Amino acid sequence: MTDAPMKGPETTAPPFADPPFADTVWRWWSGLQEDPRTKRPADRATLAELRRARGLSDVVMIPAFQELWRRVGRPTAERAERLALAAAVVAHVRVHSGVPFARQLGPRDVRDATTATLSPLRLRRVLAIDDGEAEVLRTALIRLVKHAGGVANVRDLADSALYWTEKTRIAWAFAYWNGPQPGATSAEDAKAEQEPEPTGETG
Repeated sequence: MTDAPMKGPETTAPPFADPPFADTVWRWWSGLQEDPRTKRPADRATLAELRRARGLSDVVMIPAFQELWRRVGRPTAERAERLALAAAVVAHVRVHSGVPFARQLGPRDVRDATTATLSPLRLRRVLAIDDGEAEVLRTALIRLVKHAGGVANVRDLADSALYWTEKTRIAWAFAYWNGPQPGATSAEDAKAEQEPEPTGETG
């Protein structure tokens, strides 16, 4: 699928920690989706295999993951685990959204937590997961994607999977409440990079 520049919604997401990584995962994910423009069908068999994976070692055994691994490069054991985590999670995304994932889960009215798609308590539980608990994080993020109906920001999820640090968790908390990201010095600095409009599986 061609990653053509298209105008997307403005957000308060911070710059990605690793834009090339996030873009590579997005292109890989896009290649597994249906493309109405070229009439290419979705690779449903591969997506189903990724979704059925019971752990990160299962993900690594899938040929489509090996293709992603070759695209990303920089082969280290830690990076392999993080990439498998990203692949496992984004495989459950059916429609890509340009909105930061935590903002999507947050309250429509920031003064009323009951308007949130996901309760603050449930988000706190996810944010309490340590960076070293890759399998626990995989399960939690997949549950969030399912909770969101399969609509999520693929780039955001990929970048978060690679760098599930305290900085990332704080950024999620600010995005959830639609607050300006730490370090933003102006309204222009707080704008996210424009992304394609939602795309993904249909039918």
